[in-house]
Amino acid sequence: MSEEGAFDQLKTVALSEVSAEQIKTQQDPIRLSKRNKEALSDINLINQASFRTGQPMPDTGVVTTQNQPDDSTIIYVRPNPGEVWQIVGVSVTMTNSTGTNSFYFYITDGTTNVYIGATSNGSTNVQLFPGDSEFKFPLVVSRDMYLRINSNLDNADSCLWKYAYIRLR
Repeated sequence: MSEEGAFDQLKTVALSEVSAEQIKTQQDPIRLSKRNKEALSDINLINQASFRTGQPMPDTGVVTTQNQPDDSTIIYVRPNPGEVWQIVGVSVTMTNSTGTNSFYFYITDGTTNVYIGATSNGSTNVQLFPGDSEFKFPLVVSRDMYLRINSNLDNADSCLWKYAYIRLR
Protein backbone atom coordinates (compact mmCIF):
# COMPACT_ATOMS: atom_id res chain seq x y z
CA MET A 1 0.00 0.00 0.00
CA SER A 2 1.27 3.48 -0.74
CA GLU A 3 2.17 5.93 2.01
CA GLU A 4 -1.21 7.62 1.50
CA GLY A 5 -2.99 4.73 3.18
CA ALA A 6 -6.36 3.17 2.52
CA PHE A 7 -8.38 6.22 3.54
CA ASP A 8 -6.67 8.53 1.06
CA GLN A 9 -6.94 5.97 -1.71
CA LEU A 10 -10.67 5.42 -1.08
CA LYS A 11 -11.65 9.00 -0.21
CA THR A 12 -13.53 9.59 -3.46
CA VAL A 13 -15.74 6.53 -2.95
CA ALA A 14 -18.91 6.63 -0.83
CA LEU A 15 -18.92 4.04 1.96
CA SER A 16 -21.99 2.35 0.44
CA GLU A 17 -20.13 2.06 -2.89
CA VAL A 18 -16.81 0.60 -1.69
CA SER A 19 -16.56 -2.78 -3.39
CA ALA A 20 -15.03 -5.88 -1.88
CA GLU A 21 -12.51 -5.82 -4.72
CA GLN A 22 -11.41 -2.26 -3.82
CA ILE A 23 -10.85 -3.25 -0.19
CA LYS A 24 -9.01 -6.40 -1.26
CA THR A 25 -6.74 -4.29 -3.49
CA GLN A 26 -5.91 -2.11 -0.48
CA GLN A 27 -5.26 -4.93 1.96
CA ASP A 28 -3.38 -7.40 -0.27
CA PRO A 29 0.02 -5.67 -0.11
CA ILE A 30 -0.10 -5.20 3.69
CA ARG A 31 2.22 -7.53 5.58
CA LEU A 32 1.58 -8.64 9.15
CA SER A 33 4.18 -6.67 11.04
CA LYS A 34 4.24 -4.18 13.87
CA ARG A 35 5.11 -1.30 11.54
CA ASN A 36 1.89 -2.00 9.57
CA LYS A 37 -0.31 -1.82 12.67
CA GLU A 38 -1.97 1.44 11.60
CA ALA A 39 -2.67 0.18 8.06
CA LEU A 40 -4.17 -3.04 9.46
CA SER A 41 -6.35 -1.00 11.84
CA ASP A 42 -7.49 1.21 8.94
CA ILE A 43 -8.53 -1.79 6.83
CA ASN A 44 -10.32 -3.35 9.81
CA LEU A 45 -12.21 -0.10 10.45
CA ILE A 46 -13.21 0.18 6.78
CA ASN A 47 -14.45 -3.43 6.81
CA GLN A 48 -16.49 -2.82 9.97
CA ALA A 49 -17.96 0.44 8.64
CA SER A 50 -18.98 -1.24 5.39
CA PHE A 51 -20.54 -4.21 7.26
CA ARG A 52 -17.91 -6.72 6.11
CA THR A 53 -17.81 -8.52 9.44
CA GLY A 54 -19.15 -11.97 8.53
CA GLN A 55 -22.71 -11.01 9.46
CA PRO A 56 -25.36 -10.28 6.81
CA MET A 57 -24.81 -6.90 5.19
CA PRO A 58 -27.87 -4.59 5.34
CA ASP A 59 -29.92 -4.24 2.15
CA THR A 60 -28.02 -6.93 0.23
CA GLY A 61 -30.64 -9.69 0.11
CA VAL A 62 -31.38 -10.97 -3.39
CA VAL A 63 -33.95 -13.38 -4.80
CA THR A 64 -33.06 -14.39 -8.35
CA THR A 65 -33.63 -17.08 -10.97
CA GLN A 66 -31.72 -19.14 -13.52
CA ASN A 67 -33.31 -21.19 -16.29
CA GLN A 68 -32.23 -24.78 -16.94
CA PRO A 69 -33.44 -25.47 -20.50
CA ASP A 70 -32.14 -29.06 -20.71
CA ASP A 71 -30.56 -31.77 -18.56
CA SER A 72 -27.02 -30.94 -19.72
CA THR A 73 -27.19 -27.39 -18.33
CA ILE A 74 -25.54 -26.94 -14.95
CA ILE A 75 -26.57 -24.03 -12.73
CA TYR A 76 -23.83 -22.34 -10.72
CA VAL A 77 -24.65 -20.08 -7.79
CA ARG A 78 -21.38 -18.18 -7.57
CA PRO A 79 -20.60 -14.82 -5.94
CA ASN A 80 -18.74 -11.99 -7.62
CA PRO A 81 -15.01 -11.71 -6.87
CA GLY A 82 -14.41 -10.64 -3.26
CA GLU A 83 -17.97 -11.45 -2.16
CA VAL A 84 -19.28 -14.15 0.19
CA TRP A 85 -22.96 -15.11 0.12
CA GLN A 86 -25.20 -16.97 2.53
CA ILE A 87 -27.75 -18.91 0.47
CA VAL A 88 -30.93 -19.10 2.51
CA GLY A 89 -33.17 -21.08 0.17
CA VAL A 90 -33.54 -22.79 -3.19
CA SER A 91 -36.65 -23.92 -5.03
CA VAL A 92 -37.42 -25.01 -8.56
CA THR A 93 -40.43 -24.71 -10.87
CA MET A 94 -40.80 -27.39 -13.51
CA THR A 95 -42.20 -26.71 -17.01
CA ASN A 96 -44.62 -29.32 -18.41
CA SER A 97 -43.79 -31.84 -15.70
CA THR A 98 -45.41 -35.25 -16.24
CA GLY A 99 -43.72 -37.21 -13.46
CA THR A 100 -40.85 -37.40 -10.99
CA ASN A 101 -37.65 -35.43 -11.59
CA SER A 102 -34.43 -35.54 -9.58
CA PHE A 103 -32.42 -32.59 -8.29
CA TYR A 104 -28.71 -32.69 -7.42
CA PHE A 105 -26.62 -30.38 -5.25
CA TYR A 106 -22.86 -30.06 -4.97
CA ILE A 107 -20.31 -27.66 -3.56
CA THR A 108 -17.61 -27.15 -6.19
CA ASP A 109 -14.41 -25.29 -6.84
CA GLY A 110 -14.90 -25.80 -10.58
CA THR A 111 -12.80 -28.97 -10.57
CA THR A 112 -13.91 -31.12 -7.65
CA ASN A 113 -17.58 -31.60 -6.75
CA VAL A 114 -18.57 -32.39 -3.17
CA TYR A 115 -22.00 -34.02 -3.08
CA ILE A 116 -24.30 -32.39 -0.52
CA GLY A 117 -27.63 -33.91 -1.44
CA ALA A 118 -30.31 -34.91 -3.90
CA THR A 119 -34.06 -35.16 -3.89
CA SER A 120 -36.79 -36.33 -6.25
CA ASN A 121 -40.27 -34.92 -6.64
CA GLY A 122 -43.18 -35.04 -9.08
CA SER A 123 -44.61 -31.60 -8.26
CA THR A 124 -44.43 -28.55 -10.47
CA ASN A 125 -43.14 -26.30 -7.65
CA VAL A 126 -40.54 -27.96 -5.44
CA GLN A 127 -39.22 -26.63 -2.15
CA LEU A 128 -35.81 -28.17 -1.72
CA PHE A 129 -34.46 -29.72 1.47
CA PRO A 130 -37.51 -29.27 3.72
CA GLY A 131 -37.16 -32.63 5.52
CA ASP A 132 -35.48 -33.38 8.84
CA SER A 133 -32.99 -35.89 7.43
CA GLU A 134 -31.84 -33.79 4.48
CA PHE A 135 -29.27 -31.05 4.07
CA LYS A 136 -30.54 -27.71 5.34
CA PHE A 137 -29.80 -24.15 4.43
CA PRO A 138 -28.19 -21.67 5.01
CA LEU A 139 -25.13 -22.45 2.94
CA VAL A 140 -22.14 -20.10 2.71
CA VAL A 141 -20.44 -19.80 -0.71
CA SER A 142 -17.55 -17.76 -2.08
CA ARG A 143 -16.05 -17.14 -5.50
CA ASP A 144 -13.75 -20.14 -5.00
CA MET A 145 -16.29 -22.55 -3.45
CA TYR A 146 -19.83 -22.31 -4.79
CA LEU A 147 -23.08 -24.19 -5.36
CA ARG A 148 -23.61 -26.43 -8.42
CA ILE A 149 -27.20 -27.58 -9.04
CA ASN A 150 -29.12 -29.32 -11.79
CA SER A 151 -32.09 -31.54 -12.55
CA ASN A 152 -32.20 -34.62 -14.74
CA LEU A 153 -35.42 -33.32 -16.39
CA ASP A 154 -36.55 -36.90 -17.06
CA ASN A 155 -40.19 -35.85 -16.95
CA ALA A 156 -40.16 -32.11 -17.69
CA ASP A 157 -39.24 -29.81 -20.56
CA SER A 158 -37.18 -27.38 -18.46
CA CYS A 159 -37.05 -25.83 -15.03
CA LEU A 160 -36.56 -22.46 -13.41
CA TRP A 161 -34.25 -22.44 -10.38
CA LYS A 162 -34.97 -19.80 -7.75
CA TYR A 163 -32.59 -18.96 -4.96
CA ALA A 164 -32.28 -16.37 -2.24
CA TYR A 165 -29.04 -15.13 -0.72
CA ILE A 166 -27.65 -12.32 1.38
CA ARG A 167 -24.11 -10.97 1.24
CA LEU A 168 -21.84 -11.60 4.18
CA ARG A 169 -18.91 -9.83 2.59
